Amino acid sequence: MKKVVKSLLKYPGGKQNELKIIKENLPKTAINYYEPFVGGGSVFLEMSYKKYFINDISQDLIKLYQFIKRQNHDFFLELEKINFNLKLITSFVEKHKKSLIHSYYDWKKGLEISLSPLFNSIFVQLNLNNIAIFQEKLADSLMPKFKLISKLETKIDKKISEIDILKNIHSGIASSLYSFYRQIYNKVDYGSPSLRIAIFYYLRDFCYSSMFRYNKNGDFNVPYGGISYDQKNLDAKIEFLQQESLLKKLERTVIENVDFEKFFFENEPKVDDFVFLDPPYDTEFSTYDQNPFDQNDQIRLANFCKTTKAKFMLIIKKTDFILDLYKDFNIKYFKKNYTVSFKNRNKKNVDHLLITNY
Repeated sequence: MKKVVKSLLKYPGGKQNELKIIKENLPKTAINYYEPFVGGGSVFLEMSYKKYFINDISQDLIKLYQFIKRQNHDFFLELEKINFNLKLITSFVEKHKKSLIHSYYDWKKGLEISLSPLFNSIFVQLNLNNIAIFQEKLADSLMPKFKLISKLETKIDKKISEIDILKNIHSGIASSLYSFYRQIYNKVDYGSPSLRIAIFYYLRDFCYSSMFRYNKNGDFNVPYGGISYDQKNLDAKIEFLQQESLLKKLERTVIENVDFEKFFFENEPKVDDFVFLDPPYDTEFSTYDQNPFDQNDQIRLANFCKTTKAKFMLIIKKTDFILDLYKDFNIKYFKKNYTVSFKNRNKKNVDHLLITNY
């Protein structure tokens, strides 16, 4: 079955699961569409208007939109290289599965093992500028995988199936590639802009739960998504990014990378236009792609909503602060289920608000 792509890329806070309630509450008529916090674009892609004005504060995200709109050759070339590497690893694991499984058995027996001869074939085929970094990541990943399998066997007091052994080894190799690209991405001045944005796209698709997280040095440090990601590639995504229907939509789209107030100042919505708002939520952890969005920003956004001539819809998590800001507007409540709650930042089932001025 062909995979259906529903957003430009995986992004935290995406609204794919809320599309039904959003569509049910759209204004009956509007001419142009505005979205200042566009993110992965799941709502933008579902809308049908004359012109579109989209914005996001993330520089890498907006460069991605611009590269897709222009069909930037170098960007797609780098994306194809990443996709080639993903598929090469999958085929390598399938071709050498017996040897990979027996390498674990030999390690378990205490025998000295060398995976270099086995991996030399893939080292020369991988489309990487610095294979030494990948080799380091691979060495750091495979032995912990062996230890993990052994620990699990001890815990359940029986041998793990060869299928599961292979899955863990495959995941170790795939996560090594992910770690390689993440290290390259964190070297801000490394490579070309097209390489950086291709890696950004890959990381967003393969990182754990589409999260944004950075360490104290500002490095993106979200881990690999895990075993369920090992068989993935970018075939369907690349095809989608080149679809004529998407490109025609982007031809009618103004793409900005500024603060939302400046976005609205430079592209003022008119009375017959529609604005969709999906801002960062009102929480103590409200930082978006290393850009803080605090209660002062929420107040600025509410002031826009109170003065705009356009119709607007705002989707946001319910807090007393938000309820007070928008008490004079139409408010509907709905439940949202979170599949992941990182450091208890999101309860699994919480009230959300759909706020409109129409």
